[in-house]
Amino acid sequence: MGIHRNSNINNSFKISGTIDRKGAKYNYIIVVNKSMKEKLGSFAVIEHKSPNYDKPLRAYGRVLINNKLKSDEVMLDQTIRTAIGISYNNDSFYGFSEVVNLYPLKVSLKQHFHTYIASIFAIRYIYCRFNVPNIIDAEKNIVRIPEDTFDLIGCSNRDTIICEFPAKVKGEYILKTYKSQGYIASTGMIDERIRVENDEDDPNNTRYLSSLKLLGLQPDIPRIFLDYHIREKLNTQELQPIAIRRDVKGLFFKQIIEFGLVLMVTLITLISIVPGEITWGKLVVTSLLASLVSIVLIILKIRSTLK
Repeated sequence: MGIHRNSNINNSFKISGTIDRKGAKYNYIIVVNKSMKEKLGSFAVIEHKSPNYDKPLRAYGRVLINNKLKSDEVMLDQTIRTAIGISYNNDSFYGFSEVVNLYPLKVSLKQHFHTYIASIFAIRYIYCRFNVPNIIDAEKNIVRIPEDTFDLIGCSNRDTIICEFPAKVKGEYILKTYKSQGYIASTGMIDERIRVENDEDDPNNTRYLSSLKLLGLQPDIPRIFLDYHIREKLNTQELQPIAIRRDVKGLFFKQIIEFGLVLMVTLITLISIVPGEITWGKLVVTSLLASLVSIVLIILKIRSTLK
Protein backbone atom coordinates (compact mmCIF):
# COMPACT_ATOMS: atom_id res chain seq x y z
CA MET A 1 0.00 0.00 0.00
CA GLY A 2 1.48 3.35 -1.03
CA ILE A 3 1.57 6.67 0.78
CA HIS A 4 -1.06 9.03 -0.62
CA ARG A 5 -0.67 12.80 -0.55
CA ASN A 6 -2.37 15.81 -2.08
CA SER A 7 -1.85 15.58 -5.85
CA ASN A 8 -3.40 18.99 -6.62
CA ILE A 9 -0.15 20.94 -6.75
CA ASN A 10 -0.14 22.52 -10.16
CA ASN A 11 1.52 25.89 -9.60
CA SER A 12 4.94 26.68 -11.02
CA PHE A 13 7.95 26.90 -8.72
CA LYS A 14 10.86 29.30 -8.95
CA ILE A 15 14.23 27.56 -8.63
CA SER A 16 17.32 28.14 -6.53
CA GLY A 17 20.20 25.85 -5.70
CA THR A 18 20.83 23.96 -2.47
CA ILE A 19 23.57 25.06 -0.08
CA ASP A 20 24.27 21.68 1.56
CA ARG A 21 23.00 18.10 1.69
CA LYS A 22 22.01 17.82 5.36
CA GLY A 23 19.21 15.28 5.70
CA ALA A 24 19.66 13.96 2.16
CA LYS A 25 20.80 10.49 3.27
CA TYR A 26 21.40 8.62 -0.01
CA ASN A 27 18.96 10.62 -2.16
CA TYR A 28 19.03 13.86 -4.09
CA ILE A 29 17.00 16.62 -2.49
CA ILE A 30 14.02 18.88 -3.12
CA VAL A 31 13.67 21.67 -0.51
CA VAL A 32 10.37 23.49 0.13
CA ASN A 33 8.70 25.19 3.09
CA LYS A 34 6.83 23.22 5.76
CA SER A 35 3.32 23.71 4.35
CA MET A 36 4.40 22.45 0.93
CA LYS A 37 6.24 19.52 2.51
CA GLU A 38 2.99 18.47 4.18
CA LYS A 39 1.31 18.38 0.78
CA LEU A 40 4.12 16.49 -0.93
CA GLY A 41 5.22 13.95 1.68
CA SER A 42 8.68 12.42 2.04
CA PHE A 43 9.40 12.11 -1.69
CA ALA A 44 8.30 14.23 -4.61
CA VAL A 45 8.49 14.37 -8.39
CA ILE A 46 10.08 17.40 -10.02
CA GLU A 47 9.08 18.04 -13.64
CA HIS A 48 10.49 20.50 -16.18
CA LYS A 49 9.60 21.21 -19.79
CA SER A 50 12.76 21.82 -21.81
CA PRO A 51 12.09 24.32 -24.64
CA ASN A 52 13.50 22.05 -27.39
CA TYR A 53 12.04 18.70 -26.27
CA ASP A 54 8.33 17.95 -26.41
CA LYS A 55 8.28 15.63 -23.37
CA PRO A 56 8.69 17.03 -19.83
CA LEU A 57 11.75 15.63 -18.05
CA ARG A 58 11.00 14.09 -14.68
CA ALA A 59 13.04 13.08 -11.64
CA TYR A 60 12.35 12.51 -7.97
CA GLY A 61 14.05 13.37 -4.70
CA ARG A 62 13.73 13.42 -0.93
CA VAL A 63 11.72 16.41 0.35
CA LEU A 64 13.37 18.59 3.00
CA ILE A 65 12.17 21.75 4.74
CA ASN A 66 13.45 25.33 4.63
CA ASN A 67 10.89 27.78 6.02
CA LYS A 68 12.68 30.76 4.51
CA LEU A 69 11.22 29.67 1.17
CA LYS A 70 7.92 30.99 -0.15
CA SER A 71 5.19 28.59 -1.27
CA ASP A 72 6.18 29.04 -4.92
CA GLU A 73 9.92 28.50 -4.34
CA VAL A 74 11.96 25.31 -4.40
CA MET A 75 15.65 24.53 -3.90
CA LEU A 76 17.11 21.77 -6.06
CA ASP A 77 20.57 20.26 -5.95
CA GLN A 78 22.78 20.38 -9.04
CA THR A 79 22.22 16.77 -10.09
CA ILE A 80 18.43 17.06 -10.17
CA ARG A 81 18.65 20.37 -12.03
CA THR A 82 20.86 18.77 -14.67
CA ALA A 83 18.73 15.62 -14.82
CA ILE A 84 15.61 17.59 -15.74
CA GLY A 85 17.43 19.84 -18.22
CA ILE A 86 17.90 23.05 -16.19
CA SER A 87 20.63 25.18 -17.76
CA TYR A 88 23.82 26.26 -15.99
CA ASN A 89 22.88 29.93 -16.17
CA ASN A 90 23.91 31.06 -12.70
CA ASP A 91 26.73 29.66 -10.59
CA SER A 92 25.56 31.53 -7.49
CA PHE A 93 22.43 29.35 -7.42
CA TYR A 94 19.95 32.17 -7.90
CA GLY A 95 18.12 33.71 -10.85
CA PHE A 96 17.25 30.57 -12.82
CA SER A 97 14.92 31.54 -15.64
CA GLU A 98 13.21 28.13 -15.75
CA VAL A 99 10.28 27.07 -13.59
CA VAL A 100 9.28 23.56 -12.51
CA ASN A 101 6.26 21.67 -11.23
CA LEU A 102 6.13 19.48 -8.12
CA TYR A 103 3.96 16.44 -7.46
CA PRO A 104 3.66 13.88 -4.63
CA LEU A 105 5.31 10.53 -5.31
CA LYS A 106 3.78 7.25 -4.14
CA VAL A 107 6.41 4.87 -2.80
CA SER A 108 5.14 1.51 -1.58
CA LEU A 109 5.92 0.17 1.89
CA LYS A 110 7.74 -2.71 0.21
CA GLN A 111 9.98 -0.28 -1.66
CA HIS A 112 10.63 1.69 1.54
CA PHE A 113 11.59 -1.54 3.30
CA HIS A 114 13.91 -2.73 0.53
CA THR A 115 15.63 0.65 0.38
CA TYR A 116 16.05 0.73 4.16
CA ILE A 117 17.67 -2.73 4.18
CA ALA A 118 19.91 -1.69 1.28
CA SER A 119 20.95 1.43 3.19
CA ILE A 120 22.39 -0.77 5.97
CA PHE A 121 24.94 -1.92 3.40
CA ALA A 122 25.31 1.68 2.07
CA ILE A 123 23.86 2.84 -1.23
CA ARG A 124 24.30 5.83 -3.50
CA TYR A 125 21.93 6.95 -6.24
CA ILE A 126 23.17 8.27 -9.57
CA TYR A 127 20.97 9.78 -12.28
CA CYS A 128 21.65 8.58 -15.84
CA ARG A 129 20.14 9.75 -19.14
CA PHE A 130 18.09 7.06 -20.94
CA ASN A 131 19.44 6.16 -24.40
CA VAL A 132 18.27 3.56 -26.93
CA PRO A 133 20.65 0.54 -26.89
CA ASN A 134 22.82 -0.69 -29.73
CA ILE A 135 21.46 -3.57 -31.81
CA ILE A 136 23.75 -6.10 -30.11
CA ASP A 137 22.05 -5.36 -26.75
CA ALA A 138 18.46 -5.37 -28.00
CA GLU A 139 16.00 -7.81 -26.39
CA LYS A 140 18.39 -8.63 -23.55
CA ASN A 141 17.85 -8.02 -19.85
CA ILE A 142 20.91 -5.79 -19.54
CA VAL A 143 21.73 -2.12 -19.17
CA ARG A 144 24.97 -0.35 -20.05
CA ILE A 145 26.49 2.51 -18.08
CA PRO A 146 29.94 4.17 -18.20
CA GLU A 147 32.72 2.38 -16.34
CA ASP A 148 33.27 5.13 -13.76
CA THR A 149 29.56 5.08 -12.89
CA PHE A 150 30.00 1.56 -11.50
CA ASP A 151 32.61 2.97 -9.11
CA LEU A 152 30.27 5.77 -8.03
CA ILE A 153 27.43 3.40 -7.09
CA GLY A 154 29.81 0.85 -5.53
CA CYS A 155 29.62 -2.23 -7.73
CA SER A 156 31.26 -3.83 -10.77
CA ASN A 157 30.64 -4.85 -14.35
CA ARG A 158 28.00 -7.62 -14.56
CA ASP A 159 26.57 -6.85 -11.10
CA THR A 160 22.83 -6.22 -10.80
CA ILE A 161 21.64 -2.63 -11.17
CA ILE A 162 18.32 -1.33 -9.80
CA CYS A 163 16.68 1.28 -12.04
CA GLU A 164 13.98 3.63 -10.73
CA PHE A 165 11.68 6.12 -12.44
CA PRO A 166 8.64 8.15 -11.21
CA ALA A 167 6.04 7.00 -13.72
CA LYS A 168 2.72 8.76 -14.26
CA VAL A 169 -0.08 6.21 -13.97
CA LYS A 170 -3.74 7.26 -14.07
CA GLY A 171 -2.91 10.80 -13.00
CA GLU A 172 -0.65 9.78 -10.10
CA TYR A 173 3.12 9.49 -9.87
CA ILE A 174 4.30 6.06 -8.78
CA LEU A 175 7.88 4.92 -8.26
CA LYS A 176 8.66 2.09 -10.70
CA THR A 177 11.68 -0.17 -10.16
CA TYR A 178 13.41 -2.75 -12.33
CA LYS A 179 16.47 -4.96 -11.82
CA SER A 180 18.87 -5.70 -14.63
CA GLN A 181 22.44 -6.88 -15.12
CA GLY A 182 24.79 -3.96 -15.65
CA TYR A 183 27.53 -3.90 -18.29
CA ILE A 184 30.11 -1.28 -19.19
CA ALA A 185 29.30 1.22 -21.92
CA SER A 186 32.81 1.76 -23.25
CA THR A 187 34.18 5.19 -24.08
CA GLY A 188 34.34 4.14 -27.73
CA MET A 189 30.68 3.10 -27.71
CA ILE A 190 29.59 6.42 -26.21
CA ASP A 191 31.80 8.48 -28.56
CA GLU A 192 30.37 6.64 -31.57
CA ARG A 193 26.81 7.25 -30.37
CA ILE A 194 27.53 10.98 -29.96
CA ARG A 195 28.97 11.08 -33.47
CA VAL A 196 25.90 9.40 -34.99
CA GLU A 197 23.52 11.66 -33.02
CA ASN A 198 25.17 14.78 -34.39
CA ASP A 199 25.95 13.62 -37.96
CA GLU A 200 22.84 14.23 -40.06
CA ASP A 201 24.40 12.35 -42.98
CA ASP A 202 24.70 9.15 -40.97
CA PRO A 203 21.92 6.65 -41.89
CA ASN A 204 21.23 5.96 -38.19
CA ASN A 205 21.00 9.63 -37.22
CA THR A 206 17.20 9.65 -37.01
CA ARG A 207 17.21 6.53 -34.81
CA TYR A 208 18.74 8.34 -31.84
CA LEU A 209 17.94 11.60 -30.05
CA SER A 210 20.77 13.99 -29.27
CA SER A 211 20.67 15.19 -25.66
CA LEU A 212 23.21 17.87 -26.56
CA LYS A 213 21.02 19.30 -29.33
CA LEU A 214 17.73 19.04 -27.45
CA LEU A 215 18.80 19.84 -23.88
CA GLY A 216 21.99 21.81 -24.51
CA LEU A 217 23.75 20.43 -21.43
CA GLN A 218 27.48 19.92 -21.51
CA PRO A 219 28.51 18.17 -19.34
CA ASP A 220 25.41 16.06 -18.80
CA ILE A 221 24.60 13.22 -16.42
CA PRO A 222 25.97 9.79 -17.48
CA ARG A 223 24.19 7.76 -20.15
CA ILE A 224 22.32 4.54 -19.56
CA PHE A 225 21.34 2.28 -22.45
CA LEU A 226 18.00 0.51 -21.87
CA ASP A 227 16.12 -1.96 -24.03
CA TYR A 228 12.48 -1.45 -25.02
CA HIS A 229 11.08 -3.99 -22.52
CA ILE A 230 12.85 -2.26 -19.63
CA ARG A 231 11.52 1.09 -20.83
CA GLU A 232 8.00 -0.37 -20.79
CA LYS A 233 8.42 -1.76 -17.25
CA LEU A 234 9.58 1.64 -16.00
CA ASN A 235 6.99 3.47 -18.10
CA THR A 236 9.65 5.92 -19.26
CA GLN A 237 10.90 7.46 -22.52
CA GLU A 238 14.14 8.43 -24.23
CA LEU A 239 16.28 11.13 -22.54
CA GLN A 240 14.44 10.78 -19.24
CA PRO A 241 16.72 10.60 -16.17
CA ILE A 242 16.80 7.14 -14.59
CA ALA A 243 17.88 6.81 -10.96
CA ILE A 244 20.17 3.82 -10.46
CA ARG A 245 21.78 2.12 -7.47
CA ARG A 246 23.49 -1.17 -6.80
CA ASP A 247 21.53 -4.26 -5.75
CA VAL A 248 22.99 -5.10 -2.35
CA LYS A 249 21.12 -8.41 -2.21
CA GLY A 250 23.07 -9.63 -5.23
CA LEU A 251 26.33 -8.29 -3.78
CA PHE A 252 25.62 -10.01 -0.46
CA PHE A 253 25.19 -13.46 -2.02
CA LYS A 254 28.22 -12.85 -4.23
CA GLN A 255 30.27 -12.08 -1.12
CA ILE A 256 28.90 -15.14 0.70
CA ILE A 257 30.42 -17.32 -2.00
CA GLU A 258 33.72 -15.46 -1.76
CA PHE A 259 33.66 -15.59 2.04
CA GLY A 260 32.98 -19.33 2.11
CA LEU A 261 36.64 -20.07 2.75
CA VAL A 262 36.78 -17.45 5.50
CA LEU A 263 33.75 -19.06 7.13
CA MET A 264 35.37 -22.50 7.06
CA VAL A 265 38.65 -21.21 8.50
CA THR A 266 36.80 -19.27 11.20
CA LEU A 267 34.73 -22.35 12.09
CA ILE A 268 37.78 -24.61 12.35
CA THR A 269 39.62 -22.01 14.45
CA LEU A 270 36.72 -21.54 16.85
CA ILE A 271 36.29 -25.28 17.31
CA SER A 272 39.98 -25.73 17.94
CA ILE A 273 40.22 -23.05 20.63
CA VAL A 274 37.05 -23.97 22.52
CA PRO A 275 38.12 -26.26 25.37
CA GLY A 276 36.63 -29.67 25.99
CA GLU A 277 35.19 -32.41 23.85
CA ILE A 278 33.61 -31.54 20.49
CA THR A 279 29.83 -32.07 20.67
CA TRP A 280 26.93 -31.29 18.37
CA GLY A 281 25.94 -28.44 20.65
CA LYS A 282 29.42 -26.97 20.53
CA LEU A 283 29.50 -27.42 16.76
CA VAL A 284 26.18 -25.57 16.35
CA VAL A 285 27.27 -22.69 18.58
CA THR A 286 30.62 -22.28 16.85
CA SER A 287 28.94 -22.50 13.44
CA LEU A 288 26.55 -19.70 14.39
CA LEU A 289 29.44 -17.59 15.69
CA ALA A 290 31.44 -18.20 12.53
CA SER A 291 28.44 -17.28 10.38
CA LEU A 292 27.89 -14.10 12.38
CA VAL A 293 31.54 -13.10 12.01
CA SER A 294 31.39 -13.74 8.25
CA ILE A 295 28.16 -11.75 7.83
CA VAL A 296 29.63 -8.79 9.73
CA LEU A 297 32.74 -8.92 7.55
CA ILE A 298 30.59 -9.05 4.40
CA ILE A 299 28.54 -6.02 5.48
CA LEU A 300 31.70 -4.08 6.35
CA LYS A 301 33.29 -4.97 3.03
CA ILE A 302 30.22 -3.92 1.00
CA ARG A 303 29.89 -0.70 3.00
CA SER A 304 33.59 0.12 2.54
CA THR A 305 33.10 0.68 -1.22
CA LEU A 306 30.94 3.76 -0.53
CA LYS A 307 31.80 6.61 1.82
